[in-house]
Amino acid sequence: MARSDVLFRQEFYKANSKRGKPTRIVARLWKALEEMGYRINKYGHHMVDDDTEYYKLYDDLIVPQYSTIRKGNNFKEGAMVTFRIWTRKPRESYQFFISPDDIKLHATLPINLENHTVTLNGQVLLPFWMADMAKMEGYSTVEEFWDWYMTPIKGQLLIFHPEKAEQYKKMFG
Repeated sequence: MARSDVLFRQEFYKANSKRGKPTRIVARLWKALEEMGYRINKYGHHMVDDDTEYYKLYDDLIVPQYSTIRKGNNFKEGAMVTFRIWTRKPRESYQFFISPDDIKLHATLPINLENHTVTLNGQVLLPFWMADMAKMEGYSTVEEFWDWYMTPIKGQLLIFHPEKAEQYKKMFG
């Protein structure tokens, strides 16, 4: 099976209230992958030095990210993916691998984000599930989640944590 790349930004968008500040995406993904049993090499490249230091200092405070939301319908459940970051501006710079191995997508669910409402596989998320999904996405609060997802998105929720995937497939599958 072919491998797909999932790309992440290291800085918040220009339109975001935190524009230009680091997203800490690398640290959030590393935290999740370590919890899942992957070995992570956090050293050796200047592109992740800032996240490496952050990880060492604030390990207990990092909210792990077990999923990601992507526009379109490009991924299949069971597919293998690797995580990469843009080294500078998206589509104008090279990419850097931040995951050690191919990561299995345990669930891919249709998602629609619009007007501060999330519809997952046709069902509107109630406040409890909204808070859970915001945390699964690596955000401390629902407000942080909506600060990132300011524009409408129709796409897929990709879940790479096996237990979270089962939980969401059972509720929304």
